[in-house]
Amino acid sequence: MKVLKIAVPAAICLLLLLLIISFFLPSTWSVERSVVINTDADIIFTYIDNLSRWPEWTVWYEDNQNLVVTYEGPEAGIGATSRWKDKSHEGLMKIIESQPNEFIAYDLLFDKGASPMHGSIALNSTIETTEIVWTATGDVGINPISKYFILILNSWVGQDFERSLTKLKAILENPTPKRTA
Repeated sequence: MKVLKIAVPAAICLLLLLLIISFFLPSTWSVERSVVINTDADIIFTYIDNLSRWPEWTVWYEDNQNLVVTYEGPEAGIGATSRWKDKSHEGLMKIIESQPNEFIAYDLLFDKGASPMHGSIALNSTIETTEIVWTATGDVGINPISKYFILILNSWVGQDFERSLTKLKAILENPTPKRTA
């Protein structure tokens, strides 16, 4: 009984302290990763501007046998939309801006808009290479739990961006030779 008299007030104080701290945490987040690929922007652009090609290079489609993806609107560019659903989540991604061989911007909604995100992929070309800069931003509002969650979001989403960009680089710099009959 003596332990409860100490543990319960201590737990309440800890929760109150965490709540107070959350007021000082940011509500917005941003993640950015980049890679340089030894190929032209026009080749890379065909992979990023067409959402039906994203399963080829993004890690989000790996090892999810329950994932169902549908596509709407144009095949590529502004208005191109993908919807997905698995056992526990659903989402929608829509390209809202597209500048050929330079840039796309998209909106991403998870679980009926509970976690909106805005993203962009920019292509910066030189004579022999193209740098891809992938950025995502969001705002979690005043939810104290979500504010703590964004403290690890940069690492979590950043790892997915890095792995996806590495995969795209491998695809484009080391294409699989086509077999001849």
